[in-house]
Amino acid sequence: MWEKLVPATGPRASLALLVLRLVVGLSFVMHGAPKLEHPMSWAGPKGPLPSIPGWLQLIVCIAENVGGWCVVFGFLTPLFAFLQAFDMVVVTFVVKMARGLPYVGPRSFEVEAHLLAGALDR
Repeated sequence: MWEKLVPATGPRASLALLVLRLVVGLSFVMHGAPKLEHPMSWAGPKGPLPSIPGWLQLIVCIAENVGGWCVVFGFLTPLFAFLQAFDMVVVTFVVKMARGLPYVGPRSFEVEAHLLAGALDR
């Protein structure tokens, strides 16, 4: 039934998946770019998770930056999609929602929720 409404194969579906991969991958790269300055201490004592160890911060930095580019080029996508989805689950539910931030607004978890959905789609 749904196949008639939304074809799962063909040139349109392939183009849609390409656009999704580009947008989600580049969004992760831009989301992780500020972390490159201090890849093992970006969370810092005044950051979102002050007690997170440096090695875990480095994994998040790699998952967002290297993983974003790998998603764009279709290399090791399942691995980085898993890491990115886990990253966005922590950011969305542990950091943003725990602080009572709204879904939409200047200080919200809208972007992280969309990145989580994009990571789960791969």
